[in-house]
Amino acid sequence: MRKTHPRYVLELKRNYLAKAYDQSRQPKESIKAWTSVVEGLSKLYPAHNDTLLTSRQCLAWAYHKDGQEDKAIDMFQSIIDIQKQRYPSHRPEVLWPRYRLAWLYRSRGQGLKAIDIYEDIISIARKHNWPELSDFLFETKCNLAKAYYEAGEIGKAIDLLVDTIHTWSPKYQPDSPQIKKLNEDLAEWLEKQNA
Repeated sequence: MRKTHPRYVLELKRNYLAKAYDQSRQPKESIKAWTSVVEGLSKLYPAHNDTLLTSRQCLAWAYHKDGQEDKAIDMFQSIIDIQKQRYPSHRPEVLWPRYRLAWLYRSRGQGLKAIDIYEDIISIARKHNWPELSDFLFETKCNLAKAYYEAGEIGKAIDLLVDTIHTWSPKYQPDSPQIKKLNEDLAEWLEKQNA
């Protein structure tokens, strides 16, 4: 379809509208806008289309912002299921919905589910030689360490946090907010372990 096709232009406008609602922090309006985008794109593209899947992720996140966690989780899981059938597991587009799903599980106190997903993401990234210093892996490892800690696996949490600090210290300055926060968490966790 040409980019000047009226349907394409309409979907582009809807997409911008949905993003505007996201930024204005109006979750109900954001859900309406993203639902409209997803419905429109569903008529134009197959379910595995990247544009459609990305829009579905935005809709899932809008559900999360509105407090509809079950809908958000179900939608992220369906996105992951579609991607598993279509794409290699190491593509960044495939890992991002998994990351968000793990984050949702962790925020709901379902740390064990989050741990499985975070570990899977790290395994996939390592298997396919992702750069160890990618910001995505940094965030994933930090969240995995927090999930370990929240699940009571303090030793694992500390080991991973020490490894993460060691790996990322050359990239970030020691007084950077990222490393400073990790060092604060590490001190707190060591204190709790030694108590």
